[in-house]
This record gives sequence, structure tokens and C-alpha cells, in this order.
Amino acid sequence: MCGFVGFIGDFDNDLLESSIRSIQHRGPDDTGSFFNAENSIGFGFSRLAIQDLTKAGHQPMMSDDESVVIVFNGEIYNVNHLRDSLELKGYTFNSTSDTEVLIKMYLHYGLDMLNMLDGMFSISIWDSNNQELILIKDAYGIKPLYYFESDNGFIFGSEIKAIMSISGKFNTLNKDALMKYMTFLWCPDNSTAVQKLYKVNPGELLIFSGKKLKEKRLWAKDFLSSKTKLKKYSTSDYIAEVRDALKTAVSNQLISDVPVGAFLSGGLDSSAVVAFAREKNPDIECFTIEQVGGADQGQVSDLFYAHKVAKHLDVSLNVVSVDSYQLIENIEKMIWHLDEPLADPAALNVFFISKLARDSGIKVLLSGAGGDDLFTGYRRHALLNYKRIFNPLVPDIFLTYLSNIAEKFNKTNHIFRKISKVLSGVHLKDDDQIINLFKWISRYDLVNLFNKEFTENINLDLIDQPMRDYLSGISDSNIVSRALELDRRFFLPDHNFTYTDKMSMAAGIEVRVPFLDNNLFQVSNGIPMHLKQTFFQGKWVLKKALEGTLPSNIIYRPKTGFGAPLRRWIGHDLKPMIAEYLSDKNIKERGIFDPKMVRNLITNTENGRIDGSYTIFSILCIEIWCRKFIKSASI
Repeated sequence: MCGFVGFIGDFDNDLLESSIRSIQHRGPDDTGSFFNAENSIGFGFSRLAIQDLTKAGHQPMMSDDESVVIVFNGEIYNVNHLRDSLELKGYTFNSTSDTEVLIKMYLHYGLDMLNMLDGMFSISIWDSNNQELILIKDAYGIKPLYYFESDNGFIFGSEIKAIMSISGKFNTLNKDALMKYMTFLWCPDNSTAVQKLYKVNPGELLIFSGKKLKEKRLWAKDFLSSKTKLKKYSTSDYIAEVRDALKTAVSNQLISDVPVGAFLSGGLDSSAVVAFAREKNPDIECFTIEQVGGADQGQVSDLFYAHKVAKHLDVSLNVVSVDSYQLIENIEKMIWHLDEPLADPAALNVFFISKLARDSGIKVLLSGAGGDDLFTGYRRHALLNYKRIFNPLVPDIFLTYLSNIAEKFNKTNHIFRKISKVLSGVHLKDDDQIINLFKWISRYDLVNLFNKEFTENINLDLIDQPMRDYLSGISDSNIVSRALELDRRFFLPDHNFTYTDKMSMAAGIEVRVPFLDNNLFQVSNGIPMHLKQTFFQGKWVLKKALEGTLPSNIIYRPKTGFGAPLRRWIGHDLKPMIAEYLSDKNIKERGIFDPKMVRNLITNTENGRIDGSYTIFSILCIEIWCRKFIKSASI
């Protein structure tokens, strides 16, 4: 696990050093650089040593004939199998690092090697024989990778701040992307808040020749649609296959030359990962967070359940206690490390847990992320399943009436807020229903918040377009299956994996996600939807697979989020920061939002007329982000 930055084009090599320093939190163990003036190619690297702790694992790494140079962020879990197969073909190795295996895989197989890798990765390769720079992202989008198209060529890196160290602060905001950030709290697809600054999509491969983007394609398309089919199709076979696949995935991802720990929230997914990890490492250290001061109305603390699981599995549970002052004090730091104005305070939980783990001598943490996105588990999955069953039985005019009534509910009350979420958009059809459940603000309210000049010539249909385009290529008509496709393609990489990677790496911690193991992913693809989401139970097949391993009151406990008491913060702890950053003067100078509408939003939320907490936090995050990444105050 590391971080890298680089360029191809007319750039100063001296800029590499400052760009490496900007991401040294990602890899405090070693740094390195490569520059070829003839081809105007440069790589910078910051290393967190996990496999092969010696200098032999140093990056950038070259092939023996120096024709290929690589920088690589991530882990390859089937590295031993790949190395053994290459040795049978006559290759020898100078290290036990997976980076050297990648180089020799590329020399032997070319880009066909990608279908043989089981891991999480962002890779950059300079192939001097073909005069090509290649950027690659893993199939699930676990590891971040960005590129920026400047007048002098292309700059790329694991983090936007590393690119900015070479390009300087950015000039132009991407208005369409900001609309997406406000709508979803994160930005689906490859756009960012900066014009000409892009994310490499999950499973995507880009080839640059000189200053030109020569090719862009999805290398993982066939893999992502593949399924593991069982010879038998009984329910017990599916349950056994899920259990075996998850157990093997956890075992494979324990590969490391440094201590491995685990997140343990007390939820089903992290508990399952710890249960199987403990079978190979009984002394595994687990970590969780306690938010001093309590949760928002309707939220339940996970800490009780985390202690319960730790006691059942006989593992050590390390708890970091954090109060609202500490959390709020670190919001600016959170935005800096996130690189994007993601408005989810759960990112701070990851940071504090990771910091505790690092202070305890741990460099790697296993996470339960992905379980909800493969097997169902979010409330929207259950809701869509109910709609799939009941909507055809109810007249459209009555569905529209229910949706209109829901808009008038008092959303400051957590019960009415949930009922409103259930009924909101109940009249919508097909994919509109799914996409609506990812949104935090209506199109009408969104447009009214923005400065009218800022939204001039904005096409509001572009907000949903990436999701619509993706769903148009999905043949499965089951509405819950289609929602899972959006979770896997957008919600995981553009939201969960982004904040998990950035905030864990801010503390020098590598996070692994066993649920996104290749075989487990394909097994989950092959399971019928009725075994994932039943009428009353989400994640049914996974829960059955864990019976006998975890207590039933953990397996079948209600779902809770991994968030922070944001609604309480907005009304109390965050008020001074909101007053400063979102003053009429600052909003007017920035030129993105309408000062009057923002003031009304804040006032109505404080008075309990509406629940605009997450929208206010989104605006706050955008303002903080602009101060750190954009040149001028006025846009």
C-alpha cells in the first residue's frame, strides 16, 4: 500500500519531490522517483512497506533490462501462485514483493495479466519499447487513481493533492460535478469538482502516447459479469458456497510481512471477517470507535455489539473514544485528505480508528466493506423489494398522492423521516425509483440553492446520466439486482472506498476488503436474488452461512450506520464554523450558491421546519474544499 504521482509531457522534474511529500502520509517508509527527460516521463513514489520490507521492494521498480518501469499501489493476494507459475517459465526473482511479480507478469503476458490478478490495485507502467504510459485500476475501484489534462501534458496520481503539487491550484470548477456532489454527497462516474481532472473508473485501462490519450477501455467488463455456477442448486449449496468463499477470501487477505488487525463495529460484515481471520490468527487485534456525547435521534451505537462479538470470539478490542470537539476540529483535515468534497462525516471514524491502530503497531486492517453491496443490506434494498411486490397492485394516482403527502412530513423526527423516505418517489417507475433512493435533495431544492449565474446552461439531466447509462447495459430486470449494480459500480468506489482509502492512508494504514475477493464476488453474482433479499430479511444467504460462527443476536440484529451525529452537530457544535464559512459575504464571494437561499436553509433547519443537515454539510464541505484546492475566491 502506497501512493504515487507522475506525469508525461513538459514538466519540471524538480516538482516530483514536492508532489511526493504531499502524499508521504500514504507511505512513510520509503520514497523514490524516476525521470526520463528524453520521453518526458516522471514517476514519484511513497511506500508503506507491507510485503518484502527490504530495499528490494523499493519503487519505482524497473525490469532487468530497464525497458519497463512500474509504480503500484495496492496488494496482489495470489502473488505466491503467480510467482510460482512464472518460475516454472524460467523467471527468477530478486525480492518477495508483488511489484516485481507484476513487472514479470507484464513482460510475459502483457495486459492480459490483468485477468489473472486477485487484489486491489492502481498501477502505472512506462513501457519504453512501445513508448506508452499505462494507467490501470482494479475491477472494483478499491484504490484511487486520478489524471489531469493540462496544457503541458498529463499528470496522474493516487491523490488530487499530489497532482496539484505539480499543476498548482486549479482554476476552473466542474459545475455538473458539483451538482452531483450536492445531490448524492459524492460524485458518480469519472468527473471531479475540477474541469479536466478525472477519476480512472473501476476496471478501466488508459494508454497515453506522448501528450495524447491513445486508448481508454474497460479491461474488466467480462470479469464483472461472470458468475460461479454450482453443480447443484439447492439452497444449502449456496449457503455452503458463500461460507467457504468468504472464509477463503479472509485467509488469502491475511498475507503480510507486518501485523494485520481488523475493524470491528459489531455489525454482521466486520464480525464475519474477524471470525474467519481469528481462525488463522487467534491474537488478531480489533479496533472500533466510541463517540462520546451520544448519537442522533434514531441512531444506535454499535459499541455494545462490538464488545459482545469480541467477547464471543475472544479477541482484543481496542476502542478510541472521540468527542464532538475532536471530530469537528478535524473536518478541515478530513476534506484535505479526501481530495473531494465528500459530505459524509463517517470518514472521520475511519481516520480515528486507523490512527489508533497505527499507534498500536498495526499497518493493515481488514474491513467488512462490500457485504451490503454484494448481498443486500441497505434499507433501500428492502424498500425496493417491497415496491417490486406492492406497486403493481396500487393505482398510479394513489402512489402519486402518497409521494406528495410524504413531502409534507416533519423530517426532523426520525420516524417521520424514515416514512417519508419510504414514500418519497413511490410513484416513480423502474430505474427512476432506484436512483431516487441515492439522492439527498430534490432537483427543485437543488437548483434554488445555487447562484443563478452559476447554473446558467446547466443540464440537470446530467446529474443522473452516469447511473442511467450504466443501468441501460444491465439485462437483469429485478429492481433489487439493478440497485446492487449501482452500489457496486458507483456507491462503493466513488463513496465508500474513496473515504476509506484516503482517511486510513492519512494515518498510514492499509485497509483490505475481503468481500471484494474475486471468487466471492463471482459466487455472489451467481446467487438468486430471492436468497439475498427475502421479504423480511436482507442478506439472508450470508446470515445463514454465518449461523454457528456468530451469535444469532449479532447475525439478526437491526442494521445501523457507520456515521456521526451530524444533525446534532449542525444544531449545536458546528454552528460557529457554519456561521464563519457560510456567511453571506463568503457565499457571495465564492459565487456558487445563493446567500439568501443558504441562509434560509440554515435557519429553517435550526428552527426544525426542515431537515437540511446533510445539505448544509455538503455546502460547508464544498467551501472548505474550494479554499484548499481552487486558486481564486470567486468562480
